[in-house]
Amino acid sequence: VRYRDGQEQEYVRFCAQLDPALVVGWKFAQHLMSPHSLTTHDMQRIVGQQQALFSPAAVDGNAVAENHVHLGGVHTSGLALLLGVLAPDADHLKQH
Repeated sequence: VRYRDGQEQEYVRFCAQLDPALVVGWKFAQHLMSPHSLTTHDMQRIVGQQQALFSPAAVDGNAVAENHVHLGGVHTSGLALLLGVLAPDADHLKQH
């Protein structure tokens, strides 16, 4: 389970709207209810191999980076968190 290469910006926007773990859990539930269900061992193996936010694994043990860093954090992170608390259903969250 991971997002598609080249779709990082779209994936970040998606994650701002919905926790991707909900989508992955829903997909796993579909597999479990299907006639050709995954085994418990398969589920443990798949879940055990997941990276944070379902990002791709490092290739050949090399670290993966997106070529920038926010020293001291992101200056709008407090605003984004505050908007999520005060107006979680508001359309203006789509801008952040």
